[in-house]
Amino acid sequence: WGFGVKRIASSYNFLSHAVIVDPLFTGGLPVTTDRSAALRPAGTEYGAYVSERLRPHPSLTMELGVRADRQTLTPETEISPRLNLAWALGRRSALRLGWGRFHQPQGPQDFQVEDGVTAVFPAQRADHLSIHFDHAFAGGVSLGLAAYSKRMSRLRPRYENIFNSLVLFPEIEADRALVSPERGRAAGIEVALSMDRGGAFGWWAGYALARSEDEIDGRAVPRSRDQRHTLNLVVHRRLGDAWDVVLAGQYHSGWPTTSVQAESVQNPDGPSTLRALMGPRNAARLPPFHRLDMQVRRRFQLGRGTLGAFLEITNLYGRDNVCCVDGFRYPPRPDGTVRVERQESFWLRQAPVFGLTWEFGP
Repeated sequence: WGFGVKRIASSYNFLSHAVIVDPLFTGGLPVTTDRSAALRPAGTEYGAYVSERLRPHPSLTMELGVRADRQTLTPETEISPRLNLAWALGRRSALRLGWGRFHQPQGPQDFQVEDGVTAVFPAQRADHLSIHFDHAFAGGVSLGLAAYSKRMSRLRPRYENIFNSLVLFPEIEADRALVSPERGRAAGIEVALSMDRGGAFGWWAGYALARSEDEIDGRAVPRSRDQRHTLNLVVHRRLGDAWDVVLAGQYHSGWPTTSVQAESVQNPDGPSTLRALMGPRNAARLPPFHRLDMQVRRRFQLGRGTLGAFLEITNLYGRDNVCCVDGFRYPPRPDGTVRVERQESFWLRQAPVFGLTWEFGP
């Protein structure tokens, strides 16, 4: 059991001025946005928990717990029960089941003043359910299988950039949009396989099939970091007592994005104008992401200390991985239609890093 008390006080002094001209969001006309906020919110958070571990059977371990929290900012009280089971299936296998309710209250430090939001919202709630099976084979090979489900409710409205959030001031960009889900859900299955015999060579591989969605106006919308397929692979090789080489590869399917269409509209009393329209939010996908990283480490014994030198190369083969969309171009075609060209930005293409470490002791 345990308890805690925390007092939080925040200070906001915010001022922004933005003039946006964008064919897609403003129709090509300038739109001015001014925001200011001077807030001094404060609140106290109280929390207490109790748990009990039981063993009703030699192969079954059970843990029951409950947590209670209260905040003065909202004022609310949340009760969060938890249940964990571990069942030993012989000497090499185990089955684990976990269920719990978790709350995330808004604190004085969580106001979205950059988007003009100064309201206080109820605590968000999430119900987690997970099941995991692991088995240790002979020879140092281990297998893990897992499935999970997470259902979220009472979600706070949030602001996101539809095309690019990796900018210095995302709140003044043209693609800033309000996301107000009624609820959310995440679910997936994971498989992990590893080999570690305590020797010079080892590896680990994992695959996940997952989804993460918001429910907005009765429609399931993928979250902006939803990735259906994820694959990771790590290989480690030790060469004697001095050298270590590690290769780490990763792949995941493309993150959601929003498609754009455009057309040329003839005005009755003048030249034609461009009309750009967005498709359903997050209904399209960016290209898949994949890269290979390498690390080489060398150790030197110097007296009572050890000098380590390492070289890390991120994105070894220089893949151009798309991170986001910077904007769009709308070149006309000879037949009078308009082509939409997406201008993409990329994650760092290749980054070598060299470093030294010094470890010493008595």
